[in-house]
Amino acid sequence: MAALFAIFVVAIRAYTLDPQEVKDSEAIKECRKIENDVLLELSSRRFAREACDLLEQKYNDKYGNPP
Repeated sequence: MAALFAIFVVAIRAYTLDPQEVKDSEAIKECRKIENDVLLELSSRRFAREACDLLEQKYNDKYGNPP
């Protein structure tokens, strides 16, 4: 019964996602791609990591869950 309820909650959550939340989550994913780009200089990757961490922190504060 608990598993059925969990599936129901996940399904409801998937259909009720805020479009802005989806955009914010995608922005963090794209930021992380830049952070992990081995073709960039180390200092650029560090800068990107700090920016991505800040974006993720703001996302968590706003939506209450990780992206």
